[in-house]
Amino acid sequence: MKRFRSNSLAQILALIAAVLIAVPLNTFAQGPATQIKPLPLEYFVSEHRIKVSADVADEAGIKLVRCYFRAAGQADYVFVQMDPAKGNTYEGILPKPDTDTQTLEYIFLAVNQKDQVVKTEIFKVEKGEGKEVPEWQKVTSEGEIRVSTELAKAPETLPGFKDSITLDAVESAGRFGTAVGIYLLIDTGSGGSAAPAAEEKIQRFQEANKASVGKESASGLSTKAIVAIAAGVVAGGGAIVALADNGGDEDSDDLAIELSDSPPFYCGGSIRFSASGGKEPYKFLANNEVFAEGGNTAVFETETLFNATGKCPDKVEIRVTDGNGDNASKFVEIQPNVNITLPQ
Repeated sequence: MKRFRSNSLAQILALIAAVLIAVPLNTFAQGPATQIKPLPLEYFVSEHRIKVSADVADEAGIKLVRCYFRAAGQADYVFVQMDPAKGNTYEGILPKPDTDTQTLEYIFLAVNQKDQVVKTEIFKVEKGEGKEVPEWQKVTSEGEIRVSTELAKAPETLPGFKDSITLDAVESAGRFGTAVGIYLLIDTGSGGSAAPAAEEKIQRFQEANKASVGKESASGLSTKAIVAIAAGVVAGGGAIVALADNGGDEDSDDLAIELSDSPPFYCGGSIRFSASGGKEPYKFLANNEVFAEGGNTAVFETETLFNATGKCPDKVEIRVTDGNGDNASKFVEIQPNVNITLPQ
């Protein structure tokens, strides 16, 4: 068994070396400035949902934030979308762990507006036997939780959890966890089982990305580059990657938000926006407050920004969220207007 494990790991390392040689160096050039600061969980109580939070910031703007998670001992990660809360904080809800689950593992991932991807280390939280329900688990149990996978097919159930869950498989353009190796993470300290686990992970990875083998993937990163990055994670390294532009003549389905009016924009006036790409329906937010839903166009009334003295902030962040949970945003400068009336 030890010999089999050694040979298999040696083959994986050889594959890593061969692929890394083939990957253009500019694939890894100039990493993003995204900062992710998770708010730690001390423990969890069974049969209660868990709110996970992280402060995420990047001068380029944040496109999306996810929390990948699994019950310890399970093969694959799944993820929930995290939504903007106050300031730079993003929040997501994990389903209820069942009574047999003792440990949860989770990872935060963020994509900025330049399509650069950053993930954190793996965090672990243990079951708090006999403890009171903590603040981060005092969340509503109403409604279903949408959980996604980057594998080709979504599982029918989610081992280790017992909740009202909708499971789906994300489209290839949204497989950011694959790009940074989350689906190839292996416990190499598990004795003789590490080599079979590695082989199974590679098979799952290839299945999830079979549509893009030998060409540029939908996310703009070549399959060889993805394998190289993921293999580096298997070998114990971290992963930060800037996804390349698609190039060529193919249309991009990435979510985008554009101004329908031309600046300057004045305090007390209106600004029109339009969304494209991604998946309908769209939701428009100004400084994390929803102001329009449904269609692909929206009008933002800047008078909602008035403070007590009748002034608007210098700029506002307009964000659009689509049916996939992806985000795109744009900062708009607001000019003062002396001819305004304070809202009653």
